[in-house]
Amino acid sequence: AISEILGWDDLPDAAFAGVTGVAAASELPSDADGAYSASQAADGVRDTYWCEGGKAGDGAGESLTFTFDAPTRITGLSLCNGMCGSVDMLKKGNAPSRVTLAFSDGSTQAVDLKAVMPLPQTVTLTPVTTSSVKMTIDAVRAGTEFPDTCVSEVQFKK
Repeated sequence: AISEILGWDDLPDAAFAGVTGVAAASELPSDADGAYSASQAADGVRDTYWCEGGKAGDGAGESLTFTFDAPTRITGLSLCNGMCGSVDMLKKGNAPSRVTLAFSDGSTQAVDLKAVMPLPQTVTLTPVTTSSVKMTIDAVRAGTEFPDTCVSEVQFKK
């Protein structure tokens, strides 16, 4: 069985900041369908994902923190929000619709996210030099079946 078909874009890997660590405020425990750890939000595979494990609510207030090995100038965000393994899974689970990015210099930027069938969306940011980015979920798009909010893949454009 094919796990994933990769689509190539015109940006080389060097166009993105190297994430050296990912931490989450919470994680959904592993189950028969797989694991949902924070590291899966930056593993380069769209059919793996981090899912928040908050016991109350829809995922608003949960966060992921991405770290870089050195201060890095960030100009954009490429994100596949939700369970992007398939269109069917994307519809079933919650996905962030608005996040706030907090940078190590103390600045923040709010970002509205679209429900994009399971392709990543690119968001232009006001450039900032940072050694970490904390992405806090402010609002979610409700799924049809699963109450947990998930993120498949996040990359930061240099």
